Parts: sequence; C-alpha cells; structure tokens
Amino acid sequence: MFLSFTLFILRVVQPVWHGIAIPVPYYVTIQSISMLLIALVMGRRPSKRETPVHAGILAANQFLFAIIIITGAYFLMTEIIDFSLVSPMQLSPLTIMPIYVLIALAELLLSPVGLSTVTVLSSRHKVSTMMGVFFVSLGVGGFLSGKLAALTAIPNGDNQTLVALKLAYSASFHRLFVILCVILGVTVVINYIIRTLCRSPHPA
Repeated sequence: MFLSFTLFILRVVQPVWHGIAIPVPYYVTIQSISMLLIALVMGRRPSKRETPVHAGILAANQFLFAIIIITGAYFLMTEIIDFSLVSPMQLSPLTIMPIYVLIALAELLLSPVGLSTVTVLSSRHKVSTMMGVFFVSLGVGGFLSGKLAALTAIPNGDNQTLVALKLAYSASFHRLFVILCVILGVTVVINYIIRTLCRSPHPA
C-alpha cells in the first residue's frame, strides 16, 4: 500500500506547494506526527482494568473501526483522483495529507490488536496453538500483499502522460477500494461472531 502511495505521489502530486518543497518523506513525517497527536488525545482517557471479555470486544471493535477508516481513506483517494481527471495539473499536496492522517488513525487502532490480544482471548489450553496461527497469518498477509501489489501495479508509469497516469491510478485504487469493501463485510461478520462468543458463557 505504502509503495503504491509513494509512486503515486512521485508521479501525480505536485512536489512544490507555494514555493515549499514537499518530497515524499514529508508525508510519512505528517503521518508520524498525526500518530503522536492522536495518541496523546487517546492517552488522556482514564485507563481501567478490563476483563478478557471486554478486551475481546474492544479488540474486535478497534479492528473493525480501523478497516472502516482505511476503506474511507481509499474512497477519498478515488474521489480525489476522479475529480482531478478534468484537470491537466498535478494534484495539490493538501489533498493527499488527510489520507495519511486517516492511515495514522487506523494504525493506532490496529496496534493493540496483536499477539497480546491473542494470548488474552485464547483458552489456556490453546495459547501456543493460537500463537502459531497468529504468526502463520502474518506470512499469509505478506503473501496476499504481494498479490495486491501485482494487481494494482502501473506498468511503465514513468513513460505515461499525467492524464494516463491519473486514469491508471483511478482504476487501481478503485480495485483496492472494492477489495477493502469485501474485507469490511467479512470483518463485520467476524466482529459479530467475536462479540457473540465473548458475551456467551464458555469454559476457560
């Protein structure tokens, strides 16, 4: 995802805004600063001891909200590109910066949903098995990321006109948006299953 965004910015977004150079690393800096600011705001909430049931529901909700935000970010990206098709100019950096802020928020929501959550929610008789499943899922995620990169790649992007690049990236991000909508639907179903299982009595 980030590689496609990087190439998109290099090819389609203005490198200078009102005399200020804005290279690609600046967008990552904006994302990092956004994460710090959002974390400070979220960290001001009073902490309380949570039961495994509440932790499971919270993790499921956080994952769902993160997928919603990422899907919204790609929807915003597709709308920005489609709106700019009538213009032969490059996109303004200000139109891309909100995308990185949304990604930062989604990453903060996803960050607690990891191995610690798996160990908390798993039965003590199946912790080692679920840890193995978690690590296998990381490998599967990397494999699927490579497939998505191949699906959304823009061949000979450096040799195309700006209008052709916009059309190509519009089609690419639309495909990613459709895939994210499918993932969002699956996540909603999984979220419902997790919430149901957490609220129902079950043996440890």
